[in-house]
Amino acid sequence: MAGEPPTQGVDEIVRACAGAHPGYELVGYGEVGLPFFEVRIDAEILDRKPIDPFAEFVLRAVSSGVDEVAGMERLLGLDSKVLETTLVSLVTSDHLRNAPDYDSVSITELGEEALETASQIQAKTRQLRVAFDPLLKSVIEPFGEFLQPAELADAGIKEVGVPVGLVPELRHIDVADVERVVRQIGRGREQERDVLALRSMRRFRVFRPALAIAFRADETTDVVVDLAFAGRVSDRHSRALAELGLQDKLGAKSAGRDRMRDRRFGLRRAKEQPDDGAVKVIPPYELRDQLEAAIEQARELLIITSPGVQGTVLDEPMVAKLEACLKRGVSVHIGWGHSEGPRQASDPEAVKVLDRLASASPNLNVRQLSRRIDNLLICDSRYSVASDFSWLSHLGDATRSLGDERGLMVSDSAYVDYLSDKMITSLTTRQR
Repeated sequence: MAGEPPTQGVDEIVRACAGAHPGYELVGYGEVGLPFFEVRIDAEILDRKPIDPFAEFVLRAVSSGVDEVAGMERLLGLDSKVLETTLVSLVTSDHLRNAPDYDSVSITELGEEALETASQIQAKTRQLRVAFDPLLKSVIEPFGEFLQPAELADAGIKEVGVPVGLVPELRHIDVADVERVVRQIGRGREQERDVLALRSMRRFRVFRPALAIAFRADETTDVVVDLAFAGRVSDRHSRALAELGLQDKLGAKSAGRDRMRDRRFGLRRAKEQPDDGAVKVIPPYELRDQLEAAIEQARELLIITSPGVQGTVLDEPMVAKLEACLKRGVSVHIGWGHSEGPRQASDPEAVKVLDRLASASPNLNVRQLSRRIDNLLICDSRYSVASDFSWLSHLGDATRSLGDERGLMVSDSAYVDYLSDKMITSLTTRQR
């Protein structure tokens, strides 16, 4: 997927950030598209002259016959200290020559050449390309890795919308900021140009892939979302996201705590109640590893139910693991999708992969669900894991929210067998 780091790399980043906020627990993560603007500005540019403006004024005065200090002060209106500093600099650089009595100066051949060159340099209009970060409200260097809005949707990356008030207008952009960025990215002559004025601009909305990591407070419903680029958290962007209230747009709300509580309560009400010691919470960044482990370790039964299927999860290595599992004779049941509640998008090509596997393997049952059931992972009689984590589409689904995706693992075999029987009935019986 464009802009997405490898899944294992993502999990490593998230795992490293797990303890970033004392008193908060990491509950979810996912890739998001942060809004940026590619800005093309028509600007008035002046090549930097070989001498500064004060030196040019003085040389012109001397060239026109005003060669005494007092006369220069009257003509140019310069402060005496500024004029004295400029004269010393010009004499030192051999642009001016002192008269024998030091009461006047004369222009040298080098000074005449510098003056002629300065006269030939004229301002001209050029188009400059920079980027604008609306979260930080600043002009930045253009970056190579960005996605167009349509590409963001095709990649299944959740969009973070930009408030109307943060859309850049020409009046919001400072000349000095543009000049600073142009010099940072420029080479050769770009370093020797001054930006005099910004005349007009065009902007194009683009997105930069980032990793959003959600934390929830232990004793309250407070939520914190960190944003990471290229494996490193950007504190400035994280703070801006919170200050603008944009973390709610990611679905990072307190509802996840209630879902975890309800899931625990559901275990207590179940017909076959698991022992308390057989229940533990698994952080979301370990669930991908848990899925791979279940596929590799299953010897009799594997059940996976997921609201969607994406090629970012069902990639070649994962398909190879599933094929090896089926060749061991494991009975595999996969249920995906549902029509109740928010429906998660699925990758048609990934669905075809499942259908192909099912056609070739009589011990694989693939069922598209017509109603919502829990996201479950069951491995033999050893354990079950229930979670809001979408086992087969965790990355690559733009409808996902950063809810509480921690998993609840039960390793009580009696309860796991009870749950397996229930799920197999759901996945093999015609649904209404």
